[in-house]
Amino acid sequence: MASSPQEVRLAYVEHIVTNSEPVPTVSLLSPMMESADSPADLGRVIVNLSCPAGEVPPGSFWLEDARGGHKDLQLIQRVPCKGGECLVLEVPERLTPGTWALGIGALLSEEGLAFFPGVRQTFELGRRVDQGAPVITAELRVSDGCAVVEVRASEVVDVVLTFGTQRVFGWASSVHYLALEVPPDTGGIARVEAWDLSKKAALPRSLEVPALGQVPLRIVEVLANPLGLEPRQEFIEILNVSGRDISLDGWSLTLGREDRARMLPSATLRVSGRALLVSGAAVLRLERSLSLANAGEAVRLVGPKGATSSYGGYVDTHRVADGGKSAVRVGRCDVPNSWNKSTQLSTPGSPAANGAPN
Repeated sequence: MASSPQEVRLAYVEHIVTNSEPVPTVSLLSPMMESADSPADLGRVIVNLSCPAGEVPPGSFWLEDARGGHKDLQLIQRVPCKGGECLVLEVPERLTPGTWALGIGALLSEEGLAFFPGVRQTFELGRRVDQGAPVITAELRVSDGCAVVEVRASEVVDVVLTFGTQRVFGWASSVHYLALEVPPDTGGIARVEAWDLSKKAALPRSLEVPALGQVPLRIVEVLANPLGLEPRQEFIEILNVSGRDISLDGWSLTLGREDRARMLPSATLRVSGRALLVSGAAVLRLERSLSLANAGEAVRLVGPKGATSSYGGYVDTHRVADGGKSAVRVGRCDVPNSWNKSTQLSTPGSPAANGAPN
């Protein structure tokens, strides 16, 4: 005899509670959950899966409204993003204005676990029709062995960065950062593509990625707002990630939009060694004061052959309560989610600041 709905629901809850593995989740990425005015000609829906899915059969996702309307979504593309993967789904026909909710079928992860939708995920569809294609700009920088692209958009867009066989997905409303790791001595063309919610495509951008060698040094911590005197107690911590001793001859440091670089003193940094770049008398004293902006300032460490490590100045520590707290690197590529504000006073030399892969 078939189980009643109540029995099925209780069995499912028991499975979630007793299963020691994390439950895979699905979240609505675009349109944003509870957004108030998506265009009437909505053409794309993006969902984020917390881990890669197995097969995605037809009918896995749909939209439903309060009046019983039901529209199946068709899978267009699967792209790695946010620790799992993102699914780009097509809305095959025009929706009526009102509140729509994401529906999820029996979707399994690669490990065979069922995805759990969590709270009801809705958005509001308006009456306006999107009249024009989005406009984007894209700026490339190569640092820490990554191609990092800053994308600015005239409206909400879904963005894909492609380099060789690698692809990464992002979502931008004004500015967004996408990054891919670049093997040493490998150059090529990175391509940036974007679509708005109505499936209108922006003019794609192609960016040349230069072939650079391994980056042996990495910026891993920045203290801009010390508790004591500024700038004497400010510091930038660097880490040797090369697996060999590195001479600092020819290396320089640049802050913000400065033209003049600060040369590092002559020294050798041992394998896995760390050093503090400071203004006052210390192991590695710079020829000029640091004077870092407390609200966040970009920092570039450049080697004699062009190898670069950077910090984009993403962490704001200007408040009084932030005194003594630093920006700590937790990911390899220099993007905002690779940097955290320390939860306690800065601890130079801490293994937590290592710039492990994103």
